[in-house]
Amino acid sequence: MAVGTYVLAVDWNNDGDFSDSGENITARTMKVEWKRGNDYASQLVGKAVAGTLNATLNNVSGDYSTFNTSSPLTGNLLPGRKVKLTGNDGTTTRTLWQGFLESIQPIPSAKGANLARLTAIGPLGYLNKFEVSTAMFVSKKAGELIGEILDVAGWDDDDRDLDTGIVEFPRFWCERTKTLKALRLVEETETGLLEESPDGKIVYRDRHARSTDTKSVASQATYSDASAAALAYSHISQIDPLKFIYNELRAKLQLHSGAWVLGESSLGVQTELASDPAVLWTYPETGSNSPSIDAGATRTFVAQYPSSGSANTARAVDFWQNLTATTDYLANDSADGTGTNRTANISVTLTKRAQSMDIALENGHSSTVYITKLQAQGNPVEAKDNFEVVASDSTSQTTFGKRTYPHPGKFVPSASEAQDWADFHVQAWKEPVPLLKLTLVGNRSTATLTDIMTRDISDLVTVTANNDTGLGINEGFFVEAVHHQLDAGLNHRATMTLSQSSGYAGFWVLGSSSLDNATRLAY
Repeated sequence: MAVGTYVLAVDWNNDGDFSDSGENITARTMKVEWKRGNDYASQLVGKAVAGTLNATLNNVSGDYSTFNTSSPLTGNLLPGRKVKLTGNDGTTTRTLWQGFLESIQPIPSAKGANLARLTAIGPLGYLNKFEVSTAMFVSKKAGELIGEILDVAGWDDDDRDLDTGIVEFPRFWCERTKTLKALRLVEETETGLLEESPDGKIVYRDRHARSTDTKSVASQATYSDASAAALAYSHISQIDPLKFIYNELRAKLQLHSGAWVLGESSLGVQTELASDPAVLWTYPETGSNSPSIDAGATRTFVAQYPSSGSANTARAVDFWQNLTATTDYLANDSADGTGTNRTANISVTLTKRAQSMDIALENGHSSTVYITKLQAQGNPVEAKDNFEVVASDSTSQTTFGKRTYPHPGKFVPSASEAQDWADFHVQAWKEPVPLLKLTLVGNRSTATLTDIMTRDISDLVTVTANNDTGLGINEGFFVEAVHHQLDAGLNHRATMTLSQSSGYAGFWVLGSSSLDNATRLAY
C-alpha cells in the first residue's frame, strides 16, 4: 500500500510565503478535496470552471473562529489569502493545488469536536470577483488578448502561461465585464483552451495545442481493466453521449466598420479611412445645474458610448479624441456661464477605453468653478448587419433529430473562419463519441499514487475497458477535469472526466507534422 505525505498551508499574514506560525494547517486537517478542469467532458460544450478546494479542520482551539479575538489569527482570516496543497509520493514533492481563500466557517458542536470548513477557489474564480473594461484592441491574437485582459485585472506576469493563439481579432473590447467572462469571449472565439495549472497559474492553450503539445500527443498513462494492469482503475462509467450530439452548427457573425487614422492604426481588415470625429457624448447638466469643482479639487466624469440604456452594445469607439479647451469644455465663475471664463485654469487627464472614457478635471483656480460645457468626440466603430453561416449533416438529423449548437464566440473575424468551425465540428459531433468518468485509488501502488499526483488537464491517456467492464473501449482520451479526495487516513482517490481524443487529434499543422494518411488538416 502506497501512502503519500501532504501539506496544506495558508498564507494568513499575506506576506507571500507559507512559513509563518500557524500557516501550515496540515495537523488540523481532517479531510480535503480539490478539483480543476472543465464543466463537461465534451470538447465542444465544455468550458473551464474555477477550481475549488474544501477542507475540514479541527477547530477545538477556536483559531478558525472569525470573532474569537483570542485566536492568534485574529484579523487574518480574510478572503484572498493564498492556499497551497502539496503532496509527496515518496520521491518528489509537487504542488497539487493553489488558489485563494474564499471563506472559513466555524462548525461548533455541543457534544463532539468543534470543526471549521475552509473553502478556497482557483485563480479563475478569484479573478471573476472583479470586472474589467478594456481599451479597443486591434489586430491581436487570442493569447495576446488573454494577456491584455489579465493586465487590466492586475494579474501578475509570473502567474500566467499563454500560447500566442491562432485567430487574429480585427477588434476586441469589453466593458464592465466579469473577468472570467471576458477571458471566455476570447477562448470561445478561437475555440481555445482556458485552464488553471496546479500551481495557480492562468493557462491558455490555442486550438492546435492538443495536436502539438507533447503531453497531448504522446499517451501519458494507460488505465486498464486487464488483470495485473500497472494502473488499474477502481471504477469506470460512460457519460451519456447522446446529449452531446450536434448535427447543425450555426455561427452568427457581427462584423464592424472601424476607423483608420493615419499614425494610429493599420489600414487592413475591417478598417476604412476615418471621417471627422463626431461628438459621441455630452454631459447633460448645464445652466444652474452645471457641476462645480472646488479650488484645487479634481472631479471625474465618465463619458459612455453608446449612451447608457442603448440596445446596440455592438458599438464602441476606435479613437477618443483629446479634449480641446472651449470646444469640448468650458469653466466659469458662474453656473450659468455669465461670470469670468476660467477654462484656462482646468487641467484634463483622460483614461480611454472602448466604450467609456474617464475625464478627470482639476481646478487650478483659487475658488470654485463651474463646468458649463463638457463633451467627448471620437471615431466610432459601427456594427454591420448580422449574418449566419451553417453546416449540417442530414444523415445524422434523420437518425437523431435536428440538434443545433450555436457558436458562442462574439468576435469571430470572418465568414471563412466561422464556416471552418462549423464544418469541422459537425463532423466531430454528428454521431455519439465515448466520454468517460474514471476513478483511481492512489494507495493501490506507488505508480498509481505518482500518476494521480501528476495527471493534468489536456493530458492524453489510454483507456482499456474491453475486459471485465465490457465497454468495448481501447483508445486515447484527453483529461478534461480531475477531482481528488483525501481523508484522514490519507486514502487518496482521483476521479477524471475524459473525452475521446480522435476527434481532436491527428491534425496536420504547418511546421509541426507531415501531411499523410495518418493526419488531416486542422482548421
